Amino acid sequence: MNSASEKNNPANEPHRRFRVALSFAGEKRDFVAKVAAELAKHFGESAVLYDEFKAHVADFARPDIDVYLPNLYRTESDLIALFLCSDYARKRFCKLEWRFVKQLLKTDDEKRIMFLSFDSIGAVPEIGILDGDG
Repeated sequence: MNSASEKNNPANEPHRRFRVALSFAGEKRDFVAKVAAELAKHFGESAVLYDEFKAHVADFARPDIDVYLPNLYRTESDLIALFLCSDYARKRFCKLEWRFVKQLLKTDDEKRIMFLSFDSIGAVPEIGILDGDG
């Protein structure tokens, strides 16, 4: 029996804890919340790393969240969706998340990174994203 999930994973590689992790500036929460809800319909809330899902209360209620959370992006997520905007580079947690995610660049895992943009931001040199990346 082939499920939709198996069709999207042709190598039949095991999935990490999260199918999708969402990294975004809080100013874009309204839009990202809608994306998270749609993803949850397909994968379930527990498979989407989004801070307002009840399935992840324990993940976000930690004293070491500044170390723990970014590592979830790098090691525990199949796809990391970065919602770039002019506010992204100024946000503490966006910078922390990106710091861990950028370790995947130039490795076989860089295909797990998806850049999305709200505007014509282009480069975000403050965190090392240049025109033409993604």
